[in-house]
Amino acid sequence: RRPIPVIRGMVATADRAVGLRGALAVARWTLLLASATVLDVAAQESRATVDYASVTRSVSSGDLLKAGEAFDITVSGGTFDPQQDKVLLVPSVADCGSAFPPLGAPGSVAEYNAKRCDGPGSAASKLFCPGFKVFAVGTWAICVCDYDRIIASPASGSPSPGGGGGGGGGSGSGAGGVTTTTTTFTSTTSTRTSTTTTSTKKIEGCDDKGRYVLGGYSIGTFEVFGPGWGGTVEFRAGAPAFLTLQGTGLGSRDRVRIVGNTTRCDNPSASKLMHPAVTAPPSGERDASSSSEDTLDRWRDVTIQIPGTYQVCWCGSVPGGACADSEFVVHVATLAVYGPIVQAQPVACITGVFCTVKVRGTGMHDKDRILVIPGFRNCSDASMTSAVVAGVTGARTSGEAEESRWGGIVMGRSDDFKVCWCGNHDNCNNPSDFNIFVGPMIAGGPE
Repeated sequence: RRPIPVIRGMVATADRAVGLRGALAVARWTLLLASATVLDVAAQESRATVDYASVTRSVSSGDLLKAGEAFDITVSGGTFDPQQDKVLLVPSVADCGSAFPPLGAPGSVAEYNAKRCDGPGSAASKLFCPGFKVFAVGTWAICVCDYDRIIASPASGSPSPGGGGGGGGGSGSGAGGVTTTTTTFTSTTSTRTSTTTTSTKKIEGCDDKGRYVLGGYSIGTFEVFGPGWGGTVEFRAGAPAFLTLQGTGLGSRDRVRIVGNTTRCDNPSASKLMHPAVTAPPSGERDASSSSEDTLDRWRDVTIQIPGTYQVCWCGSVPGGACADSEFVVHVATLAVYGPIVQAQPVACITGVFCTVKVRGTGMHDKDRILVIPGFRNCSDASMTSAVVAGVTGARTSGEAEESRWGGIVMGRSDDFKVCWCGNHDNCNNPSDFNIFVGPMIAGGPE
């Protein structure tokens, strides 16, 4: 037999050449099969598409969608499964698959997953998802979860050197949907092995925000109107003050409730009755000075008697009547009410001897004032007792934010009294301004 030409310094026989050609043929068929596997995986992957998304009010109430108002979502596209596919709202500036939803009903990914999108008119080209509410103003985008989306991630390994001998090719399937194809090239001196791995993992469900990857800003956004977050507003116990909210799309039918610190405005099932410490509540329509404003809600002379922290819950322009208790779902501000703590232990003074009245609380101030009245009268409806010989009137003699002290007080007769407080600063002029009861006072000793 005649020798074949030298190939890269190696002398091969005709038989070996035939073996090499066979190995190459096997490798070609193996690579074609591997390519077919990848194409088959791509063919299985979900082809759901989203073209456009919009919202409509569940009950028509004007041109603007208000925070806390119910609306429905419609998504147009292709290859939907209305029984399984879901939607998720995210900020318009966020990417689908990476952001959490806003406060609302639903308010978590799990709650969105529980919502149905098979409402009237739903089909393979349309999702209709009824009954959503957002409790925060802003611009929002609609993301879609394709329930049975398949993720295919091909990864090719680099050729690796091996020991001498043999030739051929083969393929196998490992656990977890991983298919590995191995092709071996053999020469007289070395073996080179190339491995291609295709990982095909089918993930079903819409219980993770990372599954809501379709849609977003490009298919349409919508705006929710109402008051913006007002932060923490400081009030003085017993002192009337304005409650002012700023936002967009505000109206004369807007209403607010002031509730305790442990009540969550965004919980529709929680009671939103006005807190009993609010003695002059912001009930009814907003102040006339803001009646024509769509960027301002203002209520006048709001008064809270007890120091503490309160939450302001808002309801906007409900069609057909007043806001129900469950509709005050928009948290618009926190009220920090400063003032004295009622003291059960009476202030004890000896007649004719200097004594000091101490008032403890939060946010105590040099402009605070006190009044001593007869024990049988009530704060806010009595003038200073004639038993006070010296002191009491004017600014505190010393103190800090947690305690004010009025020293140099002299009582002229023995009796029971009450200490009343005014935190209205420059308006502590009338008995009605001293409307906060601080505690009892006893004066005793020789007449």
